[in-house]
Amino acid sequence: MKLDEVKDLTALATEALTVMLQSPKCKAFIGNGQTLTVESLSGTYSSVGAILRFKFSDPALSTLREEEDFRTNALHIGIKPTLWGHIFKHKGRTYTVSGLKLNRKKYPITATRDDGETFKFSARHPAFGDHQWTIADARPGQYDYTPPQLEDLLKKS
Repeated sequence: MKLDEVKDLTALATEALTVMLQSPKCKAFIGNGQTLTVESLSGTYSSVGAILRFKFSDPALSTLREEEDFRTNALHIGIKPTLWGHIFKHKGRTYTVSGLKLNRKKYPITATRDDGETFKFSARHPAFGDHQWTIADARPGQYDYTPPQLEDLLKKS
């Protein structure tokens, strides 16, 4: 197979799977009014065939998981869990905080612009000033997770 043929096949398969997910039989199988989306992932191909990969997910559950991960990990980068969903202006455009990637040290916060495109931001961005975490915010039991450095400071005080 050639690359163009694989791309065409991937597009056709994605479209067919999307239609299939809308069928009454499939909706009954999924149940609880959930909606699944399909996304093509990377695959492999050779002259004799191709292996295509697809991801099925419920957008509502994905958002809930991202929010939970954000709230759990926010303190690791020095921000309050309340930053999730914060709407702010940057260079005249509106953004909403929508994610956190701890492996991105310099720009760990993901925000979605008003047109749906995502961007990375520093935890020290001026728009997040009210959401910066300081030692004055520390109260035992306030958050589910207390960083080890904070535990040491709380024990000393």
